[in-house]
Amino acid sequence: MKRFITAAALTSVIATGAFAATEYQTSTINQYVPEVDVSTLSDEQVDALIAISGSADEADKEQKMRSYLGVQTSPATVDTTTTTMTTADASMDDPTISQYLPDVDQSTLTDQQKAALVGIATSADESDKEQKMRSYLMD
Repeated sequence: MKRFITAAALTSVIATGAFAATEYQTSTINQYVPEVDVSTLSDEQVDALIAISGSADEADKEQKMRSYLGVQTSPATVDTTTTTMTTADASMDDPTISQYLPDVDQSTLTDQQKAALVGIATSADESDKEQKMRSYLMD
């Protein structure tokens, strides 16, 4: 009986993380990457993807989200130039981040941090991008 209660408690604790994304977040992410099960993403991943969705360049949102998640794109949705650049960008400094944070060593950043910083840098709100990016790194 104790094992059953322990298993039930453990399952409920683990399952609560699966309900972290709101309906808005789920629909926004699935608008660009429909095959992703948002309920399996961490809160940090959901936040990074929402930050990307707030970027100013509508054409790059799907590519940035797919790159962040490591989801392969179909040839029908992305040309090979974009796919090649995405692969190359993973090992190089992102010029968007360098524009606002030239002193940050990008090799120490995780892919999630890079995606969030790019989301902030490409957001429509032009005020205090550098400060917001530095604040994100301090959290």
